[in-house]
Amino acid sequence: SELASRLLTCSPGACPCARVSPLGASGSAMAKRANPNILVTGTPGVGKTTFCEAVAQASSRVAHIEVSKLVREKKLYREWDDEMDCSIFDEDMVCDELEPRLQEGGCIVDFHSAGFFQDDWFDLVVVLRAETHVLYDRLERRHYPEAKIKNNVEAEIFQTCLE
Repeated sequence: SELASRLLTCSPGACPCARVSPLGASGSAMAKRANPNILVTGTPGVGKTTFCEAVAQASSRVAHIEVSKLVREKKLYREWDDEMDCSIFDEDMVCDELEPRLQEGGCIVDFHSAGFFQDDWFDLVVVLRAETHVLYDRLERRHYPEAKIKNNVEAEIFQTCLE
């Protein structure tokens, strides 16, 4: 996509792309990496994984890390929520797993929760949004329970991922 291509031409800490925020502490060790780390966040179903896969496919400079998949595969959780049919991930376990991967740079990370990540891990943050009817249909096709769909659509309405 056009935005994906523009992201790949941005230098760490200085990106003119729309709806993105450059981050990173200029004096930190991670800020000196050769290739930027990009965080893509948003409500489940907005297209984070699809977007990240397109960026990673378009460039050999970035590798996609799907945190939800990592949490499942590496069992980075201590509890399970039966009502929402999902794990309750452990922030410390996720951070311990991600930090060494991000030190080299060149990662595009997608996850619906971003507030616990260290600011200097990422040079750019992209928040994806979707119309609520589109989001509802996508989550329904994933066979999410009705309560989980409602919770995620409300999160999109109240712009929870922008906070």
